[in-house]
Amino acid sequence: MKARGDSFHDFTGDLIGDREVAVLTDFDREGTYLAARLVDELTHMRVKADITAWKRLKALCRPDVRAVEELAEYVERLRRESASD
Repeated sequence: MKARGDSFHDFTGDLIGDREVAVLTDFDREGTYLAARLVDELTHMRVKADITAWKRLKALCRPDVRAVEELAEYVERLRRESASD
C-alpha cells in the first residue's frame, strides 16, 4: 500500500470483487495494526483475508525481521549460515 502510494481506502477499494486476498504487512507494531485493519475491512467487504503466511513468517523471523523488504536478505543469511555449518 505504501509502496504504491495509495490511501487505505483506495487500496481496499481496488480489492472489491476479489474472493480472497493474502495479507502480508511488516511485522512491527504498525504492520500488525495494519494487518488487523485490513482483515476487518476486507471481511466487511466480504473478501476473505488470508493471514496464514503472515503469521507463520512473523513467528519464524521475529525479532530478526521487522519489514517485508528484509525477508530476502534474511533468507540469504540463513542459507549462508547453514552452508558454513
